[in-house]
Amino acid sequence: MSKQTALLCTAIVALVACLASVLATRTVMAQEQAEGTPRRTTPKMRFERILSYNANGVDIQRSMVPGGWIVSGTLRSGDSPAYGMTFVPDPQHTWDGSSVDQDGG
Repeated sequence: MSKQTALLCTAIVALVACLASVLATRTVMAQEQAEGTPRRTTPKMRFERILSYNANGVDIQRSMVPGGWIVSGTLRSGDSPAYGMTFVPDPQHTWDGSSVDQDGG
């Protein structure tokens, strides 16, 4: 499997996970609204772009959070974009956004 194919597969898995999270959040918000529960304030996250293949419609971003990074991905294919999000543990925040060299060098 090529590095690009592996990256695309990883992005798709992350996008599917994010979509499930978005659907769950919307369900909770709808329940809270129906019950008259006041909306909670949401802290703002700042994302930085770490990968973009505009020709292929792939966009990967990250946001520093306690203990690591939230990584968000978007795959635009046809009329239905897909989104994903995952947590990458990195307590010291040493990851510079680059991929790890698969050759070990």
